[in-house]
Amino acid sequence: MNNKKKIVITGASGGIGSAIARRIAGSDTLLVLQANQRRQEAENLAGELRKKGADVYLCGADFTLIEDQRQFGEFVLSKDPDVPLCSLINAAGLDLMREEIKKLSFDEKLDRILETDLRSAIRLSKMLGPAMKNDSLRSGESGTILFFGWSGIDRGMEGETAQIYSAVKGAMVAFMRSFAYEMAPEVRCCSLSPGWIRTSWGDRAPQKFLDRGCRESLLHRWGSAEEIASAVHFLISREAGFINGQNITVDGGFCNLTEERFK
Repeated sequence: MNNKKKIVITGASGGIGSAIARRIAGSDTLLVLQANQRRQEAENLAGELRKKGADVYLCGADFTLIEDQRQFGEFVLSKDPDVPLCSLINAAGLDLMREEIKKLSFDEKLDRILETDLRSAIRLSKMLGPAMKNDSLRSGESGTILFFGWSGIDRGMEGETAQIYSAVKGAMVAFMRSFAYEMAPEVRCCSLSPGWIRTSWGDRAPQKFLDRGCRESLLHRWGSAEEIASAVHFLISREAGFINGQNITVDGGFCNLTEERFK
């Protein structure tokens, strides 16, 4: 059995996706990365990870297209089939705050994020899950499939963007809990629900959102992509071997205290 582990990361050129890739890359990993936007950043990331000793395959795929989703799944299965498929990290997501996306209608935004965030993760997991199960039986080590929710799905938030995001991410977590039954015991399924995380959007966010992110965390700060990556690294490790079917919220501890609390 090959000593390397094949790990798939979608949305690898995004802030969280690239942080995950950097966190888990090593001489024992074969990474298969998907990117759509920021292709050059993805190429640069792949080069950086190869210098750390990882084997890296990069595939450009537009997850708003069903055919691209299917072709990426086939790309994953075709690369070094002797290397066991150990982890699938569904980090691809539509940035609703991109200027070209903000101009779309409510229905157009909903359609795009349903395809990019939800349907692509479901299809890819259903496509790769059987292979991961077989590889787990051969290697004797459980596989992991991770999904991404949102910390606001249980409490809600005002605005159309939050309505879309909570509907899609809530569905993602619900799917994960049911899919865990299908994949057990060879493969574990979990989801991560980030709170206010300082990615590129956080760097350009209006001050009112920067302040709100601090108010709504008991730690009085935004989280970092690296902290999400650390949580992912733990969940796909042997140390998390008895964690299954769970949604892990990473938001610093939500609080709804007034602004005066921090004056």
